[in-house]
Amino acid sequence: MNMLNMTQRCLASGLALCALMGGCPNGVNPPGGGSGTARRLFVGGLAGVGGFARDASLDGNKSPVTQVDGATAQIQDVKGVAVNKSGELLVWSDNSVTPPTGRICVFSGARDVNGDVAPQRVVSGASTLLNQSGRAMTFDVQRDKIYKTTPFATIHIFSDTSLTTFDGDVAPTVLTSTEFNSLGQAHVTADDRLYVIDVQNLAARVLVIENASTRSGAVVPDRIHPLNRLATAIFVDGEGTLMTVEEQGASDFVARYPQIAQQASGPITPGSEFQIAPPSAGGLGVSTMIVDADGTGFLATVVPFQGVLVFESIADLTGVQSASRTLTGPDTRIASPRGLAVLE
Repeated sequence: MNMLNMTQRCLASGLALCALMGGCPNGVNPPGGGSGTARRLFVGGLAGVGGFARDASLDGNKSPVTQVDGATAQIQDVKGVAVNKSGELLVWSDNSVTPPTGRICVFSGARDVNGDVAPQRVVSGASTLLNQSGRAMTFDVQRDKIYKTTPFATIHIFSDTSLTTFDGDVAPTVLTSTEFNSLGQAHVTADDRLYVIDVQNLAARVLVIENASTRSGAVVPDRIHPLNRLATAIFVDGEGTLMTVEEQGASDFVARYPQIAQQASGPITPGSEFQIAPPSAGGLGVSTMIVDADGTGFLATVVPFQGVLVFESIADLTGVQSASRTLTGPDTRIASPRGLAVLE
């Protein structure tokens, strides 16, 4: 992979904090990321957030290097995970109670934070709207913004997560639209485009919002792309290819739509795809996906097993493919995984 492509892949990932040649592409070398340079995969779920070494040993019943959970950490039923430009670990938790007590906890030193430790900051309260159930979270590391989708046809945007003012009862910017129905997974790219899965009358489509960081209130999606199958996960890589995890019957596919930013509004069909070999997640069991700077794809699954499927060179696969590695088992402490993030 050449240097330009690696930089593009890093910049395109709204969930990855990328270090390239001693620093991030945007010039930020995060001081709070923790000691060392070990790459991490963070997996959030019912048991908190596990930090796994992202190397050849990431396979099978692998124990996490770090695990953040417990009463002091104030996280349970994690729905979203990210790493901001200060190297802080951001954890969105719904805390699975009625009514929900949602919060975003901020932990310093994402690479090393471990155990039942107190967060540096906690965003919670009525103004945050986090007590409303949410569906998914994506993070724009360049603009330091969290995007959270909800089942109430709204998108909430939290800004300046690296600042000390990101604490307490902080109100988000709220996006609404007559085109919003049942919003699901989302992904924001380095060029400020927000891609959101929306389900209308049991049919999936991708909504595209340009200049997302500047929008507020009622919006009209700039493009709407109906899909041929239901979709549960979404990612746009550094080459501008939209990837979705789609389900047809009991089979799951990773579909790729190249140069999605240049596509006119309307139905789209995959330029290429591959089917996940049985035992497939089946029945919309893939909850989220990310692709790292090397082009390795990580898919969190909740059925038929709870874990993470790893696909090397995910942009090049065709036919029927088994995962290169599968992270699952009691030692992983992965339970109902909903949030993924990588630290380069």
